[in-house]
Amino acid sequence: MKLVLTAITGAALMLTSCQQSSKGGTSTGNPLVSFKLTASSAPATLTAQSSRFRLPWLEFLLKPAMALPPPALQDSGGLVVTLSHAWIAVKEVEFKATEVAGQDEVDGDEISFEGPFVVDLLTSQPESFGQARIGTSTLRRIKMQLHNTDTLPAAAPAQMLNKSIYWNGTVNGHAFSISSREGYEYELGGSNGVSLSENSSILMSIQIANLFKKIDLSGISSDTVIDEQNRFAAVNPCPLIDASASDIYTCFTKGLESESNVGRDDDGDDDLGDSDDTVK
Repeated sequence: MKLVLTAITGAALMLTSCQQSSKGGTSTGNPLVSFKLTASSAPATLTAQSSRFRLPWLEFLLKPAMALPPPALQDSGGLVVTLSHAWIAVKEVEFKATEVAGQDEVDGDEISFEGPFVVDLLTSQPESFGQARIGTSTLRRIKMQLHNTDTLPAAAPAQMLNKSIYWNGTVNGHAFSISSREGYEYELGGSNGVSLSENSSILMSIQIANLFKKIDLSGISSDTVIDEQNRFAAVNPCPLIDASASDIYTCFTKGLESESNVGRDDDGDDDLGDSDDTVK
């Protein structure tokens, strides 16, 4: 079953109420769920004991993360990063129930929230994509299609027009921006199946502190624009995101996937904590 919710073009739908889900899921039926997108304000969790390292032998080379919530952040070498804007444009979101990350596509229940949704990741409230009734009681994977937006909400910077991503700020005192005109599929999954029940609240969280803590931005020594054409070449800039990456643009776009999580926000606090079930 595929259910489509259509949003007003270019509108950034701000959360007006918070639904708290109950624990557990249903083995049959079609639970009503809501979906929200946010950027985590939690401190980075990149420590020598972290089980999320892809290259464990590098752990001892990296400094532990400091508790610096966005927009005050650090890169992998400890340079101070300050964000002014962090926007993405989402065309469509699909939930996959019968897939496991790393495997090929298979048929199964899915739900699609169709936008566009132009999302400010630095706002104090998560972005609500609405509610829908779905044909599954387990969530294993989410797919989010980014696209270039031709209409902006009033709060969005003009530089976001005709882009799918626009972030800007400073690093070590130098202005930088990262943007993209590439529409691509952002995919997030894990080994855990998240059970869903009636009125479950599904939250996707992009962990901005972790993202920047895993990228070496020391090569930025003057005002810098990074995009799909000027990718900003670097030597081994993000081994914990992609050991083969040779530019900051690749680190950033791939890091958006690796440093995100999705799950049930059981306590309704708009954050995925230890007590919430997540796919990772």
